[in-house]
Amino acid sequence: MQPLGFAILTRPRHLWQIGLSLCLLAPCISAQITAANNRLMLIGPGGIIQAAPATRDFGSAMAVGDFDCDGFDDVAIGNPNGFVRAANSGQVVVLYGSRLGLNPAVAEAWSQSSANVPSASEEGDRFGQSVAAGKLSADGCDDLAIGAPEEDLGDPVRRSAGAVTTLLGSPSGLTATGAFFLPADTEDGDNGIDEFDRFGSALAIGNVFSVGGSFDELIIGVPRDKLSFFASRSGSIDIRRASGSPLNGRVGRFSQESGSGGESNEENDQIGRAVTVGNFDGDSLLDIAFSAPNEDLNFISDAGAVSVIYGSAPPFTQGGSLFFHQGTDGVPGVNEAEDEFGSTLAAGDFDGDGDDELVIGVPLESIGDRGSQGMIVVRNGRSGGINGFGSTFAIDAVDAGAATASATTTTVFGKALATGDFNLDRFDDLAVGAPDAGNGGLVVLFYGSAAGLSAANRALWDQNTPGVVGVANLGDFFGAGLAAGDFNGDGASDLLVGIPGEDNTATFAGAVQVFYGRNKDIIFANGLE
Repeated sequence: MQPLGFAILTRPRHLWQIGLSLCLLAPCISAQITAANNRLMLIGPGGIIQAAPATRDFGSAMAVGDFDCDGFDDVAIGNPNGFVRAANSGQVVVLYGSRLGLNPAVAEAWSQSSANVPSASEEGDRFGQSVAAGKLSADGCDDLAIGAPEEDLGDPVRRSAGAVTTLLGSPSGLTATGAFFLPADTEDGDNGIDEFDRFGSALAIGNVFSVGGSFDELIIGVPRDKLSFFASRSGSIDIRRASGSPLNGRVGRFSQESGSGGESNEENDQIGRAVTVGNFDGDSLLDIAFSAPNEDLNFISDAGAVSVIYGSAPPFTQGGSLFFHQGTDGVPGVNEAEDEFGSTLAAGDFDGDGDDELVIGVPLESIGDRGSQGMIVVRNGRSGGINGFGSTFAIDAVDAGAATASATTTTVFGKALATGDFNLDRFDDLAVGAPDAGNGGLVVLFYGSAAGLSAANRALWDQNTPGVVGVANLGDFFGAGLAAGDFNGDGASDLLVGIPGEDNTATFAGAVQVFYGRNKDIIFANGLE
């Protein structure tokens, strides 16, 4: 680990030199955005957190957890194309929360060249392409898992086999002491061929199978895993448990054939390209949703599909899973070529009933003759242990006000998703990125309610919105990454928006902007009122 100013930035910087708003230092309100339900959401931009050099990837992946056990959420920001001793070797930037929110002046940069971090920074590793936070050890602090899916392994070299590194949380923050290096392996009959597996392309952490007691499980997407001779690069998810020490056992490796209702594993399905956890059936354990965006259905190429495995206590059985797509009864839309249903996934309780809803991003969904406009599909969770979902509905780019008028331009609404209670009304809200929309990208925020999400109950932000830092420019990709957490401890979730194409001190250096959530009944929610 090194201080950010010495590890990434070309020279040490003062706060005002990297665009940090004084909203972090004293109470202020710089913009007001009114939702359709007439609630006032007051936002104060926390400035731009910048890294250089990079190439359009800083902020595309983010994970939120309390790494130092101080009660304030912290964030890890992936910079997979960052240069550390080699091009595209990658790094992760960590910022810690406080009563005043996130402070980029004391950020940390981690890479495979940091002291005690296993392996080494090598060209094209893409360390930080995926990140996830959760409890993988016994100290109570959140730990950080970092994917390097292009990591080369072994002798002879197995190219892009992939690996995951875990850094442990502690009262003094993340530490590489005891860091764990988990490479793609050759278990479960893949004949020792794990070249190009891209192990670690997606990550999630949660207590799904209760095999580690108070510990969570780590779910790893392996979208190019070769499961058999007839399923070359079909993909899988690999689930590891923690018990006493991180990740010392495998719960199992699962694919679309792992449970009831599954589809056959086929070449290039890319199972595990996206994964999330949520409590969809109302029991005490989380469930896993994972996608196969390149699944072919009835000779329709890359239509995409999603599977759900329900959490259970050991011994784990392979029953009780779901498999669905846009040709499944009750799921909006139809299977179309290159839709890639399930490119992104998220979970949140938008109606406050105690069960999570599953959000499925379909950013390449066409609308009429306009390609890649995008759609989200929301499936309502059901309590009582029922293996299924309740009502399901869709919001497309037109409904969200994000679609383009031209048949030759794209929006990719649904490219990024994040959930949190941004206005502290006890309903989760949903942020959806459309990084190709308009002049540089936009984010649509849908507010939860007792009736759930609605296309009408929304706010749209881009870099031309008053109070948003920067200026909208083509290629900024505002909204290409999203994350939520309570960084200043006021109870309301705060929103991080990745802008990986933002030009700052370096071309396409990338940036992340912080929007602090507000209690609708409190003017200043940073504790200084």
